[in-house]
Amino acid sequence: MNNFDFNNLRQSFTYDCESGVLTRTRTNKAANSMDVHGYVVAFFNGKIYKAHRLIWAIVHGELPKGHIDHINGNRSDNRIQNLRVVTQQQNSHNQQNINKRNKSGFRGVCWNRKSAKWQASISVNSKTIYIGVFSTPENAHLAYLNAKKVYHPSSP
Repeated sequence: MNNFDFNNLRQSFTYDCESGVLTRTRTNKAANSMDVHGYVVAFFNGKIYKAHRLIWAIVHGELPKGHIDHINGNRSDNRIQNLRVVTQQQNSHNQQNINKRNKSGFRGVCWNRKSAKWQASISVNSKTIYIGVFSTPENAHLAYLNAKKVYHPSSP
């Protein structure tokens, strides 16, 4: 990406910051192809790019140094106000999906067999912090959300 052509990018696409739509200049068609993860993608200079990275480059004049986080969690919402550069760790705090093996249905909550209660925990700097055990998964999740405000204040 050292040879990234910003002039060609700006000639190839227009970007509407109100709607978040990236449009190919030559055809006047929106870049609306989706990858398997729900991100809008666009073909540029022989490569497929996630649209939010191209949008960042159009608006800021450089490719993002890090990951782009969709603040509201909607991967197709490419309004510039919904995009921010984050580290991989910060980006993982914003994940909406829970592990398929999670039986509670809530992020940060699992069944603790020893206490026969629902356990809440949170990951901080690659370490798991035990929050406590609760009689319902909903209460454990509330405790997790409160801990998230403390340990991950920049994530929604």
